[in-house]
Amino acid sequence: MHRGCFRKIVRMRMSVRTAWLLAAAVAVAAAPAHADQLFIWDRNRSEWHFGGDYYRYRNKLEVSGKVGWGSLRVYGAQELRIDSDQRRLNLFELETGVRLHPKGPLRLKIYVARQWFRRRLPEWHAINLLGLVVGFRV
Repeated sequence: MHRGCFRKIVRMRMSVRTAWLLAAAVAVAAAPAHADQLFIWDRNRSEWHFGGDYYRYRNKLEVSGKVGWGSLRVYGAQELRIDSDQRRLNLFELETGVRLHPKGPLRLKIYVARQWFRRRLPEWHAINLLGLVVGFRV
């Protein structure tokens, strides 16, 4: 099945405390009532980057739960990336958000994330992200 996707990420200024309070509020509000509504997903991915000639290992762990409003799901995720040319962890991300899959081909995802990165840098840098993903199933 082919999927089209449009992704918009906005860098925003938000304190770490505000980001974590927002993430905690979403997680508490969306706690599933039953265990059969809780999903755990672990993705491992390998990439070869031709421009820099290095191999990247990615791992993303996600926990999501269905909320009582139709197709609305809330989730929390963490992702890490390790690059072969630097042999160290170069990116760590925590993300929380909601997904909405109404009837038909439209798919929506709104999220906030905190990302720490140090690719080709001597120390860690952090950014906050606010994202919107609009997708279509064909």
